[in-house]
Amino acid sequence: MPLKKNVLVICYSDASRAYLGVILDRIKYVPTLTKNASEGIRRSQNRPLDLIVLDGDLEEAELFSSLELLQAEPSLSTVPLVALIMGDNPRRKASLLSRGCSEVLTKPLDIFLLKSRLAALTGGQRNSPRMSLQMEVEIGEGLRERVLTCTNISEGGMFLRTRRPLPKKTPVRLHFTLPYGTMRVGVVSEVVHVASLGMEAQAEPGMGLRFVEISAGVLEEIRKFVR
Repeated sequence: MPLKKNVLVICYSDASRAYLGVILDRIKYVPTLTKNASEGIRRSQNRPLDLIVLDGDLEEAELFSSLELLQAEPSLSTVPLVALIMGDNPRRKASLLSRGCSEVLTKPLDIFLLKSRLAALTGGQRNSPRMSLQMEVEIGEGLRERVLTCTNISEGGMFLRTRRPLPKKTPVRLHFTLPYGTMRVGVVSEVVHVASLGMEAQAEPGMGLRFVEISAGVLEEIRKFVR
């Protein structure tokens, strides 16, 4: 049985902190629950961490100060950091990502999406089913090829076949219609894996994408399709 990953939780609300502890324990993580960044740094000393989860619903000055404290701590500066915010707030999300957050998730939390995102960040096994298929996907920008073929999809992301993959961390806007679906949908993704032609003998050239902006309705449609 694989070892559980250690997660530092920083959340000012007692009720929310307890809730996050229950959720993380349920999806097989070991949470250390703290009230603020200073306490989190103190309690993480001499303890290896795989992930930091930060409640992002603070006043902006306090939130950015917390991020600066965490990033200034040598033992934590390279640990993936996930911020949680209430509702769809593109400005705050973009600001958090630009300040070093690895992921920004919205509350109320979708436990399936949370599980998938945390597994991707901590190098865990995929926790969501993946479906092989041949589906045309329109690319918003960045490539000369405007339509690529998706060869597999999950609720967390997809793989697109191409001989000219984009660099890692490149944002990519996608539009597609699921097989047997009737509605054309749009999502924002990020390149997380690149397989260039000739890199690996058995690898299909292309790029793996994870969804970073996806509506609850689209996520549910993908979930139904792959299950």
